Amino acid sequence: IRISGIGLIHERYRKEIILTKKQIGKRFLQILTVLFGISFLTFGLTYLSPGDPAEIMLTECGNLPTPELLEQTRHELGLDRPMIVQYGDWLMDLCKGDMGTSYKSNRPVLSEMTAKIPGTLILTVTALGVTMLLSIPLGTWCAWYAGGKADRLIQMVTYLFASLPSFFLALLLMYFLSLKIKLFPVIGSLSLKGLVMPVLTLALTLSAWYIRQVRAIIRK
Repeated sequence: IRISGIGLIHERYRKEIILTKKQIGKRFLQILTVLFGISFLTFGLTYLSPGDPAEIMLTECGNLPTPELLEQTRHELGLDRPMIVQYGDWLMDLCKGDMGTSYKSNRPVLSEMTAKIPGTLILTVTALGVTMLLSIPLGTWCAWYAGGKADRLIQMVTYLFASLPSFFLALLLMYFLSLKIKLFPVIGSLSLKGLVMPVLTLALTLSAWYIRQVRAIIRK
């Protein structure tokens, strides 16, 4: 009986592992489908957008975009081919690790993205830290004193920030803190003052949601 019970347990775990593998495979296929759809839509919108990448590229390099030079540049970049052919070539190059060359800087796109990773990580980690410092204490305070004046005030503020799009909040911060008071630069950077505005934009938007979640969890 004991051996039979062990066999049943083993069979149950085997079925759960198979089911988990199928779920992982299904999720992976769904992610690939979504990424493919997003890339195709983005490529199509870029293709239909006004402006000539060849002209932009030549202008950035300081060359006079004559009709002959524009035609030659378009042919070299493959811009004179149908959109679906261009997308297919780009997708094949992407699978090989080649993301193409930037029209603006004339540098490999992968190098451009790699150069921005340190700044992105610093901004993300800092914004996440500020979000935790705001969300956990304020959410706990609201849960302990639920229904009080402070709770109602914080809830009203969180509803306000949760309803504001992040780009609009960024514009408000730029207008008041950069243009009016002139405390911080308009353009963000990796300096201490340059990080304040982007971090505030991300942290205030995220904290508006997490404060309410922390409050709800503690009150259960």
